[in-house]
Amino acid sequence: MSQKGLLALLLSIVMVMSIFMSDSVLAASDETDPVACEKQDETSTEDETSPEDNTSEDGSSTEDASENTSDTETESTPCDEAEVKKVIRGVVVKSTPPPVETEEVVVPVVELDSKEVFLNSIPQYFADVSAEDLNTKEIHYLYMTDVIIGYKLNGQAYFKPENNLTRAQAAKMLVEALGEEQRVVEKPTFPDVPVTHWASGYIERAVQLGILSGYENGLFGPENKLKRSQLTKMVVKAFNMNVDKVDESSFTDVSINYWAKNNIETLYNEGIVEASGFIFRPEEKATRRDFAVILSRAIRDELRIDPAASAASMIGIVTADSGLNVRNLATLNSQVIGKLLPGEQVQVIHLYGYWAEIVYNGSKAYVHKSYLKLKNVNAPVLKNRIIVLDAGHGGKDPGAVYFGIREKDVNLSVALKVRDLLEDAGAKVVMTRDSDVFLSLGERVEKTFNEYGELFVSIHANALPSKPSIDGSETYYDTTENDNAAESKALADTIQTQLVKQASMADRGIKDERFYVIRNNDVPSVLVELGFLTSDDDAQKLKSATYHDLYANAIYQGILDYYTK
Repeated sequence: MSQKGLLALLLSIVMVMSIFMSDSVLAASDETDPVACEKQDETSTEDETSPEDNTSEDGSSTEDASENTSDTETESTPCDEAEVKKVIRGVVVKSTPPPVETEEVVVPVVELDSKEVFLNSIPQYFADVSAEDLNTKEIHYLYMTDVIIGYKLNGQAYFKPENNLTRAQAAKMLVEALGEEQRVVEKPTFPDVPVTHWASGYIERAVQLGILSGYENGLFGPENKLKRSQLTKMVVKAFNMNVDKVDESSFTDVSINYWAKNNIETLYNEGIVEASGFIFRPEEKATRRDFAVILSRAIRDELRIDPAASAASMIGIVTADSGLNVRNLATLNSQVIGKLLPGEQVQVIHLYGYWAEIVYNGSKAYVHKSYLKLKNVNAPVLKNRIIVLDAGHGGKDPGAVYFGIREKDVNLSVALKVRDLLEDAGAKVVMTRDSDVFLSLGERVEKTFNEYGELFVSIHANALPSKPSIDGSETYYDTTENDNAAESKALADTIQTQLVKQASMADRGIKDERFYVIRNNDVPSVLVELGFLTSDDDAQKLKSATYHDLYANAIYQGILDYYTK
């Protein structure tokens, strides 16, 4: 290379470096240090009543407007920071992000050309709303669009999803969601919302827009907590939705005369609120999570859900006397993150073998399904229930033999008929044997464990040759080792009741005994003695095909009654 060429090359390198350094200096000089303003996020501790009389537009009671509380939480808000681009309902706008310790957070502007692309573009920000949280997309979408800011604690951002929502917070979120600005307040409308109140401008704007209103006594009650039902009216008004006026309610706890029924139905039909177990909980205090989910779905169609699919397929009622551990993963070695109390009801999302995926504090979690009484919500009662039927004896073991009747034959005949009835009802039936084969007691119990059984019924016939006058049906359960003793007893009772009723059997009652197949099972388990082969009357029934049908139907109905209760 010539000397002139070398000089030109060196000059080019110097120019490039100069440009790079000047850009770096300029970028550094444009940055501003995040400065946080502290504002009060107070919450009232008193309840509000439904809008029967003396109510505001959102259904809040006038009587609650003057309530105060000394409980306060501090929420950090930005003051002077560099502006960044964000995406609001598909429109690129400028907005101010929450403060960050040492770096500026820039939310990428993406092409919202599909639901998948949109959902994947939502960033993770809050430390207390993990990626596994069922509502992480809805909550973080509101952060992404500046509707919510959250709290700053020790350099971490928190949303506090389970905190109750106040009227002031709702006003702020609604105004931001609509893309409106705070109103400049010189003279406040409400004496309890001075111009110095952090949400003064938001409240005044929300009132001006007709979304919220004050109470008849002239107060606004900014720190009063809201009910879930009140949120529905606010959102329907804010987004000018056509209210669905229907004669029925999709929720078991929302009567057809409930004041907010039409608003609730509107949001349900729009895919904005869910029918988890067809329970809405309208009178419960609304949480920040509740409003974030409703608001984000009202804004973005991509976040909405199919109303039919939103209903829980199952609920589970805890049957363990000592409660049930909740784990973060479906393994016994995983972390215990909570505990469900006996009788507590949970929404079941899915079953994985012996593990039930449930909704716990808004997130997915796992419990052992053997300690849940599973009940279908929007499907037939026995649909997909895994029921183990055990025809006692078999093969080389005939059981009791009297009047030419072999117990093993009766047991199998009745068990097969019960199987057919259960399968017709949608149940998944596991037979310990469906032919004349021998199985050990241990093998019968193993069938339950290997097939993830949820209920175990062993079918037998009795015999007492020394007392041929004794007759009747009896059903056994175990309380010594079976972890579902109470449920076993309940199942024994419903089956015994039906045997007496349908087959006209003498009632020998239900009894607590340590039979191997019921004490070594963990699920609700019973052993049914249909009748006595040594009794003339019972023997006639036990060899009758007609009575086999009656016995089978009685056991089937008893199982159905157990799940229905």
